Amino acid sequence: MRRQHDQFFKTLAEADPRGLLDMLGILPLDREAEVSPLDREMVRDPVLIDQGFVIHESHADWIAHIEAFSDIADEDWERVLWYAAELTVRTRLPVRSTVLLMLEQYAPKFAPLRCEVRRGGFVASLEIQTVRIWEVPASRLLQTGRPRLLTWVPMTQASEEDWLEAGRKIAWTGDGLLSETFQVLGEMRYGKSIWEEFLERKGLKMIRTEILRKHSPTVQGWFEEGRQEGRLELARDLLRETVQSRFPSLLGYLPADASLDDVEALRKTIHAVMSAQTEQEAKAAIDSLPTGGPSRQ
Repeated sequence: MRRQHDQFFKTLAEADPRGLLDMLGILPLDREAEVSPLDREMVRDPVLIDQGFVIHESHADWIAHIEAFSDIADEDWERVLWYAAELTVRTRLPVRSTVLLMLEQYAPKFAPLRCEVRRGGFVASLEIQTVRIWEVPASRLLQTGRPRLLTWVPMTQASEEDWLEAGRKIAWTGDGLLSETFQVLGEMRYGKSIWEEFLERKGLKMIRTEILRKHSPTVQGWFEEGRQEGRLELARDLLRETVQSRFPSLLGYLPADASLDDVEALRKTIHAVMSAQTEQEAKAAIDSLPTGGPSRQ
C-alpha cells in the first residue's frame, strides 16, 4: 500500500487471517486448511510485501500473497509480480497473488488479469486476482459472526442497516480496538464528518481508544524511514496502550522498556494482544517477547 494505511492493513489482516482470506475469496472458511503467517524474513527488504500467509492443505502448501492499495499506479502491477517472483524463489511454493483496492475514487478503470515482464531472454508472468472491497457484499461478513470481520463493513457494499448491525455487534463486544477500527475505516471511505454524523444519528456510541488514530500513520514511518530509536519508542508505547485497552490487569506484567529492543517482535506481540480472546492468550504473547534486561517492571 505504501501509504499511511499500510501498517493499518497489516494489523487488520493479522487479526483474523481466515476471515480476511474468506472475505477476499481466496480461501473459504469451510475449506479445511491451516493458515500461518509468512516467516518474518520473507517480508523484509528486498521483499517488504503487504501481507502473506502459508496455506497448509492436505494435498499441498501454497502462499496467499496480498497487496493492498488505497490508490494504485501502473508500475505497481509489475511490483506485485516481482514480489510474487521473489516469494516463489525463496520458498519454492506456489504463489497466488491478490490486489486489494481499498478506495473506489482512486481505483483504475482497468485491472489486468495477468502481468508480464521481459528482460532479454527472461520472461515472467503472474495471474492477479483483483478485489474491489466496495463490491464485496456486507451480508457475507455479517453472516460469518466473526467480530473482526465486521470492522470491514463500512468499506464494503453495504446499506445503512448493514452499518448499524455491524456497529451494534461491535459495540456489544466492548472491544475498544474493534470499535475504533470500525470508525477509522468508515472515515477512510466516507470522510470523518459524514461518518461521525451517521454514528451520532443512529445513536451508536463507539469506544474511542485513539490508539490507531495516533499510531497508524506513524507506524508506517518505522519501516519507510528506518529511525530505530523512534521505532522502538513508538512500538513500546503502542504495546503498553494496547495491553491497557484490552487487558489492563496485565499492564504490570510487561517487561521493562529497556529490555525490549526488537521492533519486529514488538509488532507481532501487539497484533497477538489485539487478537487475543483471553487474558491467558495475551499473557502467552507477552511471554514470547525476547528480553535483554530485567524480566518484569
